[in-house]
Amino acid sequence: MIVATLSKLVARHANGCEFVLQGCPGFVEQIEVDLINTAETEVLVRGCIEPLLEGRMDTFVMGCTHYAFLVPKIRQIAGSEVSIVETQDAVAQQVSNRLREAELLAATAIGRLERIV
Repeated sequence: MIVATLSKLVARHANGCEFVLQGCPGFVEQIEVDLINTAETEVLVRGCIEPLLEGRMDTFVMGCTHYAFLVPKIRQIAGSEVSIVETQDAVAQQVSNRLREAELLAATAIGRLERIV
């Protein structure tokens, strides 16, 4: 369903641009277990990015908020000539908008972050 929805969005808004929808299996799992800077993660990123570079990719749109953690590695592999569009800020803003609309937004910005590994 997600792929079908994304395909419809691309078709509606592509405006003559060519999009290649590329899944990146393993990215999220590596990030969630804090294995970002490992040889295995580099192999995964190369496996996803290099075929796109062969197709002359000029922009990489991050389809998952997790992927922001891999930007340095993606940049290293893709090079500076490829633009990277990060989506985490837009996703956070949309979540905030939805919470506000549902009157569920916290009254204060004070919170805490707890990381459980």
